[in-house]
Amino acid sequence: MARNGRRGITGPTSALSDFLAAHNISASEIRRTAEDRRRLIAQQRQEDDATAGPSDDAIVVPSDDEDDGDFVEASPQPGPRATRSATRRSARGSGKGKGKGKQAPKRKHTGFGSSDSSDTASESSDASESSDIIDALADLPRNRISQKEDCDVCSKQFTVTPYSKPGPNGGLLCTACSRKSKAATTTSARPRKIPATARKKQKDIMDRILVLGTKTLSLQCIELLVKNLHLAESVENLPESVVDRILRLVAKRRLLNSSTLSLFARPRSEFLYLYDAANLTMDDFIMCFNTCEILKKLAIHNGIQFKDPVMDHLIQTGAPIESFALHGGNLLSSESWMRFFEARGAHLKGIVVDYTDTAFNDEVVEYMVTHCPNLKHISIRHNPAVTSESLLSIRRLTQLTSLSVQTTKRIHVSDYVALISSIGSNLECLSLRSMTEVDDELLDAIHANCHQLRKLRITECPSFTDAKMAEFFRSWGNLPLYHLDLDRCRAITNATEKNGEIISPAIGPLAFKALVEHSASELRYLNVVSARHITTEAFEAAFSVNGGFPWLTYIELSFCTQLTNELIEKLIAVSPRLQQVIVFGCLKLSARLKVPSHVQVIGLSNVQGMVLGAQTIRS
Repeated sequence: MARNGRRGITGPTSALSDFLAAHNISASEIRRTAEDRRRLIAQQRQEDDATAGPSDDAIVVPSDDEDDGDFVEASPQPGPRATRSATRRSARGSGKGKGKGKQAPKRKHTGFGSSDSSDTASESSDASESSDIIDALADLPRNRISQKEDCDVCSKQFTVTPYSKPGPNGGLLCTACSRKSKAATTTSARPRKIPATARKKQKDIMDRILVLGTKTLSLQCIELLVKNLHLAESVENLPESVVDRILRLVAKRRLLNSSTLSLFARPRSEFLYLYDAANLTMDDFIMCFNTCEILKKLAIHNGIQFKDPVMDHLIQTGAPIESFALHGGNLLSSESWMRFFEARGAHLKGIVVDYTDTAFNDEVVEYMVTHCPNLKHISIRHNPAVTSESLLSIRRLTQLTSLSVQTTKRIHVSDYVALISSIGSNLECLSLRSMTEVDDELLDAIHANCHQLRKLRITECPSFTDAKMAEFFRSWGNLPLYHLDLDRCRAITNATEKNGEIISPAIGPLAFKALVEHSASELRYLNVVSARHITTEAFEAAFSVNGGFPWLTYIELSFCTQLTNELIEKLIAVSPRLQQVIVFGCLKLSARLKVPSHVQVIGLSNVQGMVLGAQTIRS
């Protein structure tokens, strides 16, 4: 015996019928209600036509049913559960006023066709429920998918998709307005801090940004200030070291321009370090000099727009400049340099001129020496018009304490010897780069005249010998050095012949042992790149020196091919303050090197080809 609940389910089912049943939708009810509406509309039009008069355009809406009787067939009476569901739906619809889209899937099964008995009340309730379902379906966006609609905000026509959002006036929103609406309504959540990647850490290491452990509070504040530089008002009251760090980060991120320059150029500023002035104009420089009336230290890197009018304005201001550094001022003329030295030479104590054009020549250097008697620091690098005549002029500045020279012209070793013989007695810092034409005579001059040096740099000198350099350090009456840079002081061949005698190239095992014995107690910085002639025994003896390297923080041993893991571990053990070890090209080192957390070893070979190459060399 069939149950009454199954009497309304006949025939095969399909995906559409399953969908309608799952969402509590009766297709027959929708059809009958639609037919009722069509019939009522047709009757109303016929009555209107009869009132207005006969017409041939009367519209007749035929019924889809084959039955010639009544248009409305008695529908099955819903059960009590369906009645309660309809009551709850009508209550929710009247209370909220917006029963759209997302509420339709939550409707419960209403049990259509659960009973054969029907009366007028049940038919009215069933028709009302079907009308509510049709109205709800009409409001659902999915019934308008792939159709053209006008945006509720911008009135632009767009294609409706399942993701179209409702608008404020009851319509739908286009994609652009939906995105704007989401951005306006979404609360601004705090962005999740992305941890530093391995690439970022390696980049910081190569930029000499050394952070061991957690960053200090001052460093975090500086980085936060640089990220929000547009919100800062002034850095005038900060100490010079902090402002210098801020300016370096600003230059690294290319943030120094006309709008951010006013943050650092203040009336009470005594120093101004512009490490990247490529985006500044002449007006920006003039504004700085007008604002900073008591400026004493001025450094400009990439001063492309530092031209004659800017220099003339600097001369006219009353700023007592004591230190002036200009990098890349190629548009300045020789006359401007001379006028500057003549006007400001009495107060000038330091001058740095790097990478300038032919305007900075021997005549300008002579003028500088004549009008700047109080100079204590001179740095002249990569100026193509500077020759040996400039060195002869600098000889008159016997009070110099710091000298840095790097020329593009070939200068004979005798000119350097004469220079050091004249000014070497007071020198504390001596930097001679690209010394391709000098030999052991330069070491003899330094040994005889320089006894107060704390920083010594001699680079790219292939003519030094191991024995002469060892003698230089053993019998030198100078105090231990803080900073020693002997970068690429090596010969191309393993040994050279001079006057029939085989001479070992520098820097060799004898020289390395001697320099360690001389300066290990005070050395902070050591660079012996490409000293491939230093043997394993020499490294062992140097790293076993009494007292070790108590102050050493940085050492560069790249392309010292005899280094091994054991030697690096021994170096770290005798250097309690060591922070960075550079070992590029040391193929005997492996990734199994044991390094403590406070030391960074940079340059270990981690490529399979390099490891195989190292194994081949060892074999």
